[in-house]
Amino acid sequence: MIEIQGISKRTLVLAEAMNHPIEDLHLTTAAFNALDRWQKYKKGKNTIGAVYLKSINEGLKSIRNIGDKIEAEIEQALTEYFANCLSRINMESEDDGTA
Repeated sequence: MIEIQGISKRTLVLAEAMNHPIEDLHLTTAAFNALDRWQKYKKGKNTIGAVYLKSINEGLKSIRNIGDKIEAEIEQALTEYFANCLSRINMESEDDGTA
């Protein structure tokens, strides 16, 4: 793994991924609209990072119109999104011989 002044490439990629828009999660319309309305109400940015932090700090069901089904969908999408980011890092490491 590449180190940049003490910060690993993995950390940098995940930090950058947190700033991606929620559209990158490829959610259903109901899930997307609930998150979009929540972030507009909070006057925040529609980022994956904001959704992730909300999920671990307060829980997604604290957002209006999010119940068990939509919460599970969003959590699954977050899990898959970050797993894909990490797998890309691993593939890049193997390609450049740093695995």
